[in-house]
Amino acid sequence: MSNFGYLQQKLVDAFKQQLKDAADEIIGKYISEFYTDVSIHAELDAHLNFKNLLEQELLDYFVRDITESNRLYAEKIRKALLEQHKDALQNKIIEDLKFELSEEKDKYIRLARRL
Repeated sequence: MSNFGYLQQKLVDAFKQQLKDAADEIIGKYISEFYTDVSIHAELDAHLNFKNLLEQELLDYFVRDITESNRLYAEKIRKALLEQHKDALQNKIIEDLKFELSEEKDKYIRLARRL
């Protein structure tokens, strides 16, 4: 091999090494960041999916528990409230009815004034 051929081979080898180093740097930097970034999101998504599934299961359990025919919580609560606070509820109902009546009365007075 001539001196010229030897120099050419040396330049090609140096270029190959530079190209390999650049490719290793790019692959090492960006691919590892890519996989790192994706793994963080995948882990986060898995936790969110588990959390959402757990919340839905608990909600379904409580709804099922409350709405079962042999567990009439709402009826028991209404009865207990009515028995323990009967006077206060009656007064509040009367107050609400008086308010609604005054609102209707005011509405009809305004309507009559327009005529």
